[in-house]
Amino acid sequence: MPKFIVEWNLPKDLTKDKYMAKKVKSLDIYPKIPECKWEATFLADDMSKCYCVYDAPDEETVRKAREMVKSDVDLLAAVDEITPESLEKQRDEENAGEEQQAAG
Repeated sequence: MPKFIVEWNLPKDLTKDKYMAKKVKSLDIYPKIPECKWEATFLADDMSKCYCVYDAPDEETVRKAREMVKSDVDLLAAVDEITPESLEKQRDEENAGEEQQAAG
C-alpha cells in the first residue's frame, strides 16, 4: 500500500500537552477508517510542525482521515520508504547478478 507523509504547521499557541491530548483522542477515531493506517507522528522540538506517516490507497483517503481527527494538512506527499535493510537487500541482489554474469 502506498505511504504518505503529512506536514502540519502547528498553531503557535498549541502546547505539547494539548497536542498530546488531541492525539490520544484520535486513537478512537483512526480505527473507524481502516483503509488508512496511521503509522507514526514526528513532532518538532519547538512545536512548530508535526509530520505524520500513513499507509493508505490514495491522498483522498489520507485527507478524509485528517478531517475526521480534525487535523490540518499543510503538505501531503506520497513517499517511498528507504531503510538500511532495503538498501542492503538491493546491494545483495545487485552483487548476486554481477556474480551470475561473471560466472556465465
